[in-house]
Amino acid sequence: MIKEGYKKTEIGVIPVEWEVVELGDILEYEQPTKYLVKTTDYDDSYSVPVLTAGKTFILGYTNETNGVFNNLPVIIFDDFTTASKYVDFPFKAKSSAMKILKVKDKKYPTKLFYEYLNDVEFFASTHKRYWISEYQNLKIPLPPLKEQKEIANILSTADKKIEAIDLQIQKAQMLKKGLLQKLLSEGIGHSEFKDSELGRIPENWEVVELDTVAKLNKQKYTPIQSENLHYIGLEHINQEQGTINGVGCSTDTLSQKNCFNKGEILFGKLRPYLRKFYLADIDGVCSTEILVIKAKDNILNSILFQIITTESFIEHSISKVFGTKMPRTSWAILKEFKLALPPLKEQKQIAQILSTADKKLELLRAKKEKYETLKKGLLQKLLSGEIRV
Repeated sequence: MIKEGYKKTEIGVIPVEWEVVELGDILEYEQPTKYLVKTTDYDDSYSVPVLTAGKTFILGYTNETNGVFNNLPVIIFDDFTTASKYVDFPFKAKSSAMKILKVKDKKYPTKLFYEYLNDVEFFASTHKRYWISEYQNLKIPLPPLKEQKEIANILSTADKKIEAIDLQIQKAQMLKKGLLQKLLSEGIGHSEFKDSELGRIPENWEVVELDTVAKLNKQKYTPIQSENLHYIGLEHINQEQGTINGVGCSTDTLSQKNCFNKGEILFGKLRPYLRKFYLADIDGVCSTEILVIKAKDNILNSILFQIITTESFIEHSISKVFGTKMPRTSWAILKEFKLALPPLKEQKQIAQILSTADKKLELLRAKKEKYETLKKGLLQKLLSGEIRV
């Protein structure tokens, strides 16, 4: 039975005052040709951001001031992946595969239709352009203008809360980065230092190569249907965070895999600049595109992990990559990385300090995830008319 004040439509039950329209009725597109950068010589000192609709969003900053898009706000839409971003600041673009979506009538709140785009359940299964062929024909429920604006304001408030937490996370990451660099070069409470090939380090520390403190776990595993083990692929490791977003099953793919144990470090060797690393808190198997690194007795696994997350280690890992389209690093490259090694007693003190900083980041990320989940639930109810404003 349909509740009073609602009606049944081809897209489900919606309020009687609402209409069913296609996205193309509301949004029009512009090709980014006039706004493409001529060079990718980006620098943070430049003022004009270069955008992509993908996860990276801001690719860098350019000093090109001609052809800057400023008819705002708009939605940038990747025509092949269907990823999108809401933009309310001047920008240039990198790819011609991106479409710039604008409301046909300025009375409509662009923010609301960005939320509609993100709420669409759509899987880009083939490599083709999707806006003209499919996306513009997708049907959505359209509230009256006043309600549109109210919904957009509510969702903007939720976004501002998430953005504020994002800023806290960025600040905590910067503090952790500075703390990590200081602790791994100066240690705790030292008054005597010596010169080394890595710079000034405490007198009782030594400079060693990675293979002095770590070794590669070379154990392999061939899946069998009767055995289900935790499986981690590159897709499960969050970029730069040192965390995972879930695990798979060893029988998901029947190819050979690497074994890992709790306390060992997983490091993505394919495109190492993506910074995919994880200190395992479970036993399992992983993709052969992941190196499994085990700490020796002269270093704590938590300290080894912190070293692997540093900018200097990542730079070393990509310094001799091989393969143009699929660049990879290797243990042969990584094992030559040089580090300053503190005594075990001091390692424990350093680990305790860094653990406190990591816990703060974990709490902030959990807080952000909570608000994103709340917003998603609110979004679905607002955009379906289940909650009226």
